[in-house]
Amino acid sequence: MRKEIKKLIYVVGIICLVNLCFVGYMIYHLYQSGKKYDLILNQGVQKEELVYKLGENMYRMQSMMLAYVLSDDNDVMIRYEKILDEIDEKNVKDFKTLEELMVTVKEKDMYHDLYSGYVTYQGQREMIELLVEQHSRETAKYYVNAVMQKHLEKMDADMKQIGDYVDGKIGDSKSSFYKHQFVTKVILEIIAVISMMGLVVLFLFLIKFSRSIVDTFTLEQAYHREHVIRMQRKTIENMAELVESRDGETGTHIKNTAKYVKMIAKTMAKQEKYAKILNEEYIELLARFAPLHDVGKITVPDSILLKPGKLTDEEFKIMQSHTVNGGNIIIQILTDIECEENVMLARDIALCHHEKWNGTGYPSGLAGEEIPLCARIMAVADVFDALISKRCYKKSMSIDEAFGIIEKDMGSHFDPDVVETFLGLREEIENYIDR
Repeated sequence: MRKEIKKLIYVVGIICLVNLCFVGYMIYHLYQSGKKYDLILNQGVQKEELVYKLGENMYRMQSMMLAYVLSDDNDVMIRYEKILDEIDEKNVKDFKTLEELMVTVKEKDMYHDLYSGYVTYQGQREMIELLVEQHSRETAKYYVNAVMQKHLEKMDADMKQIGDYVDGKIGDSKSSFYKHQFVTKVILEIIAVISMMGLVVLFLFLIKFSRSIVDTFTLEQAYHREHVIRMQRKTIENMAELVESRDGETGTHIKNTAKYVKMIAKTMAKQEKYAKILNEEYIELLARFAPLHDVGKITVPDSILLKPGKLTDEEFKIMQSHTVNGGNIIIQILTDIECEENVMLARDIALCHHEKWNGTGYPSGLAGEEIPLCARIMAVADVFDALISKRCYKKSMSIDEAFGIIEKDMGSHFDPDVVETFLGLREEIENYIDR
């Protein structure tokens, strides 16, 4: 009897030892799988961020090339050439980093396709500069809008292919990790059933541990996504500041107007009439895209934009075109980056912020609530900050005078509801200006 008990103890001990070894192996395997997923995730995010930066810089270069062709001021053209050279240096550096990250044969092939497209795209720049020197601006404009745009669209497709491939690799790795987690969970539960009760606590802990790994990776991925969004916002701000700098501004106008539209929208959201549309997400988007309201001015020649005197009818018509051009530029910039609804919101701000409540504005002569709410809010913020700011064609106006003009034009130029809200925020706005 004692021998049988001894044998049973030995058997149980061996079973427990085998179970413990198997559990250790499963923990190690799950850990290695998690490390592999973490590596692929981090490298994938780096690749996506680099591709996104390259895409943003390419569209910025396209805009700068168009501005270069349209400009008739040598100093401004030299500044544009310098900016283009700086962007090219950044792109070459980012391409080098991206090349180091692209390790598989397929990734290297996609990288070479993208980089050769960039070299071809850059090669067009010398031709355009030569055409400009020869005063063939219309041909140069054709090269920018047709030839270079065609190469840019090909590069955009190549960058999208890389992004899709990277997302696929991350998804496959994540799926593999979840499969390992599932198998580990099943095996551990079987071991828990056939092993001593004392091991149950350990097995449950291991399951919880594996879940915490997934939670950690999910949070890390969310952090990287938030980082990409912040980078998008900074790119939008930089582009808007570039446009503002052409007429001597230093970015204060875009910061002020963004602040004003957010103040107005948050206050109007408390009214039942606007509560549904002016939700928290809409207000954040409105403040984020407000800096792009005058992005179309990049297509207006310096001779008109910086003219200190009154514009002629023909010059004013060219100035008015910045609304339509701005809407088109925003669609080109934000499509495939933002969802369609967000793109339309940003476009409406640029396209309609010079429409008037009584229908006498431009470019479409919209009236009343035909004008998108975002543009009606933008109009008040834009005009107010322009009134109290010094420009090349006017002196700054006092805050009292500016508020007086806004109130006087309520119901003619501006939406009465927006003006009433704006006037009610006077103390808060003055405190902001003082700071």
